[in-house]
Amino acid sequence: TGITLTPTSLTVDEDGSNSYQIVLDSEPTADVTVTFNDGAEADAGFGSVVFTAGPAGTWDVARNVVVSVPDNLVADGTRADSISHTVTSTDGDYAGLDPTLPVTINDDDAEAIFITESDGGTTVSEASPGATDTYSVVLGSAPVGTVVITPTFDASQVQVTPSSLSFTATDYDTARDFTVTVVDDDVNEPSPHVSTITHSVTAGSDPAYAAITPNPVAVDITDDDVPGITLTPPSLTVAENAFNTYQIVLDSEPTADVTVVFNDGTEADAGFSSVTFTAGPTGNWDTVRNVVVSVPDNAVADGTRADEITHTVTSTDGDYSGLDPTVSVSITDDDGLPQVDILDVTQVETDGTTTFTFDVSVSPLSASPITLT
Repeated sequence: TGITLTPTSLTVDEDGSNSYQIVLDSEPTADVTVTFNDGAEADAGFGSVVFTAGPAGTWDVARNVVVSVPDNLVADGTRADSISHTVTSTDGDYAGLDPTLPVTINDDDAEAIFITESDGGTTVSEASPGATDTYSVVLGSAPVGTVVITPTFDASQVQVTPSSLSFTATDYDTARDFTVTVVDDDVNEPSPHVSTITHSVTAGSDPAYAAITPNPVAVDITDDDVPGITLTPPSLTVAENAFNTYQIVLDSEPTADVTVVFNDGTEADAGFSSVTFTAGPTGNWDTVRNVVVSVPDNAVADGTRADEITHTVTSTDGDYSGLDPTVSVSITDDDGLPQVDILDVTQVETDGTTTFTFDVSVSPLSASPITLT
């Protein structure tokens, strides 16, 4: 029996919010009503919640409680408050438990730099390269002179504009935005992956502001790159004593060079042994390579048959190493039905037995036995 508050205490900024969860520890024998009692400033946001009893009840469903604190425009420092709870139930184990959540309120009317992300987070997608997200910056009090906040970021992942924001005593409390734009690279990365924006402060006339390190912003980037090797077309038809071509290219920028070794088929010949696709923004990984497949003439009427060109892919980039695609090759015969000619016939009679001797010419050669009767 018990009521769990997670976390067991909260810190809330003026004009901000934070949340905790409340849940019963065991199934009650009757419904349990928890009434939320606001503190002097801390506001739980609603009056009460009922945890219903029984195996199908909601007693074990954690409820999220958002505690907010209004801005009082007074520099009254950090102070203590609390959200108390009044618990009523006909289950005597729960009635009167009445837990309390300590709340620490941070003043927003002192030297402070507040960074607020839109919708609680900053998210951009490579699949929508024109889309942006924003976060706002505002000071907690009037500075002496000018405070300049400059973002630092990984330019291979995101761009942040403007290059800086400046605040003075006349506009310190007017929030302004940094805009985050994704860089649509060609590298397969975890999705989402995080790029962090940090901030530096220049405030030559106000040492209190110059000493502040603003919070970083973690940008969630949704990736749109998929590793792969494209063969175009994925299958070929090649006639004997002729050739046909296919193209090979990587689908995304690798993190290391990728070597593709061409393995000839029984008859199909790719024409060269290997090709290397180099990594990096200036690499040739996205340059299409033409592969000419030829089949020699074997002078045998062996019909249409299947062959293939396989590929062995090696790289220290684990996304590419071992992909090993295959091109199917259909070989068409250029030799017609075999023609049989009987030549140089001689006849010899000996003791009443006639023996015929002759030469047989077959052209083209046949891959199957030919029976003469």
